[in-house]
Amino acid sequence: MRGYYTFLTGVTLHFIAWGMLEPLIPLYVLRLSGSEALVGVVTSVSSLIPVFAAVWIGAISSRIGARRSLILGGVGTVASFAVFAASGSLWVLVVAQALFGLFHLWRIIPAQAWISYTSGAQLYHNFGYYAFAVTMGQLIGPPFGGWLLEHAGGLLRLPNSDFVVSFLAGGVIMVVSTAVHMFLPAGQDTPEGSGAPQRGWGMGEVLQVARQRDLQVLTMLSLLIWMGIALRRSYFPVYLHGVGLSPSRVGLVLATYSAMSLILRPFLGMLVERVGQHRLLYTSFVFSMSVLLLTPFVSSLLPLIGLAACWGISHGTGMPVVMAMATQVVEPAKRGVAVGIRVGANRIGEGLGPLVFSAVTSAFGLTWAFLSAALMMGGGLLMTTFLRRVRREVSGHAT
Repeated sequence: MRGYYTFLTGVTLHFIAWGMLEPLIPLYVLRLSGSEALVGVVTSVSSLIPVFAAVWIGAISSRIGARRSLILGGVGTVASFAVFAASGSLWVLVVAQALFGLFHLWRIIPAQAWISYTSGAQLYHNFGYYAFAVTMGQLIGPPFGGWLLEHAGGLLRLPNSDFVVSFLAGGVIMVVSTAVHMFLPAGQDTPEGSGAPQRGWGMGEVLQVARQRDLQVLTMLSLLIWMGIALRRSYFPVYLHGVGLSPSRVGLVLATYSAMSLILRPFLGMLVERVGQHRLLYTSFVFSMSVLLLTPFVSSLLPLIGLAACWGISHGTGMPVVMAMATQVVEPAKRGVAVGIRVGANRIGEGLGPLVFSAVTSAFGLTWAFLSAALMMGGGLLMTTFLRRVRREVSGHAT
């Protein structure tokens, strides 16, 4: 696939800037408001507000081509970082969060659609490397953002100059990411590489795609995976702290998860060829469910590192497989819409997950947050079996 490494470079840069926001936004909310309660509200804005735009972004990508959509989304993310830098009040910060959430989707949906215009084992290789690039950006971005916040504040004589400089640096990285994607080759970012614009999409066509049963199953599986990711981001660190691990050891456990997820992803295509996509997906949910069942009863460092490694293996294989399968079950011209539907479900899981587990923890305790998530993964196991039957039915009709 021509231009693939150019594409991956732009994706990595985008997610470095995205990762920089992970420490910056919560700390800036505290600076502006002094309220810990508002941190969760403001951080959820970028996930929940753009949810309903995801399908239409996918439709636009199918119509004008993934390359143009990537560039448009890049321009929007650059603008949102400018608003971040100018946000001297909480309300402007909320607006910046909403804008960034919208245009972030406007980049990742066409990015995944661009990958989907390949076929066979190469599709899984490409999604594996895409997930690798995303994880690399997520590993680099947060510590870089924190370092800038700590050391670069004296460069400008402005109120909140430490945050202003950090946001501007993120905007510069987004400019470079967008410029890199301008060099993607034209003519292979639409179905079958035709380069021809696709017809418009109305509500009827979108609903037609959404009614496809196998896509519905894959969308629910994707949502469940993101519910697990939401638990890992929110309450797994709280649990690790609660069992007496120092901050450095908490970081070590979390880094183990990320490292295992990162290491596996370049080998996804080979794993699909040898094991099969359905077995990989099934195994992913088995690992997740097992980790979640065991975690509340483990308090020692080494077993927790082992559980984090298994969790990283689970998400490192499960999510890219779902990404790829969700594009395979629809016609090439509909893949942008299919990606939009699945990504919209991801944002729902990402935004609602912390709220659900917060309610469970308040009512029953932290142990039950993990056990309820394990129950969700058990539901995912059942869905993978159902999906396997759906795929056989589809194959039978094709035959």
